[in-house]
Amino acid sequence: MKHRRILILAAVLAALLAGLAIAAANGVFPFRQLGKTMRETADASDETRVIAQYGESVFTEKDVNLRLEMNRVTGGDMAEKDTEKEAVEQLAVGRMMLEEAEKRGLTATKEEIAQFLAGQKRAYEESAEVKASLDEYCAGAGMTIEEYWALLEQYAPETVTRQKLKGEILESYRAEHPDASEEDVSAAWNAYEQALLDQHRSEIVWTGK
Repeated sequence: MKHRRILILAAVLAALLAGLAIAAANGVFPFRQLGKTMRETADASDETRVIAQYGESVFTEKDVNLRLEMNRVTGGDMAEKDTEKEAVEQLAVGRMMLEEAEKRGLTATKEEIAQFLAGQKRAYEESAEVKASLDEYCAGAGMTIEEYWALLEQYAPETVTRQKLKGEILESYRAEHPDASEEDVSAAWNAYEQALLDQHRSEIVWTGK
C-alpha cells in the first residue's frame, strides 16, 4: 500500500507543483479524478516487471504506466501518443537532472528543504483553492492529507534539487537572452533536457522483463 501511494505521489507531484491548483480554482482541472485515475493505474500495473534501468534507478511497469497516464491527463493531445520508451526516458531524465545538480553543487540543503515544505503547507493553509485541490486529489487517491505531507517530505530533497538546477539553467539563459519570451525560455529548457538525455541515453539499460 505504501509503495503504491509513493508511486502515485511521484507521478502527480510535478504537476501539483507546476500550478495546476490555479487551474482547479477556475474549475478546469478535476483533481479528484486525477487521484482516482492514478490509484487505479497503479493497482492495475505490475510493479515487479522491470522495463528499464538507469544507474541504480529501476523503472517498472507501474512507474511507466503512471507516467504515461500523467502525461495523458496533463499534456494535451500529443501526450496521447507517448510510448513506453518515451515514458522511461522522461523518468530517466529526472535521475540525470539529480546527477547534474550534484556535479554543480546544487544538492538541496536541509534549510532549503524545510523552506520548501513550509511553503507548501502555508499555501495549503492560506489558499482555499490549493486546499480544495489537494483535498480532492487525496480523496481520489485514497490517502489522507497527513500521508500526503509525509510523502511530500520524502520526495522534497529530489524536488528541490531539480528546481535548483532548472533555476540555474534558466537564469543563465535569461542573462544571455534578455529579450527572450516565456516561449523561448520554455524551449530552452526543453532543449537542455533533450541534450541531457542524448548525452546519457546509452546508459539506459532495457531489460524487457
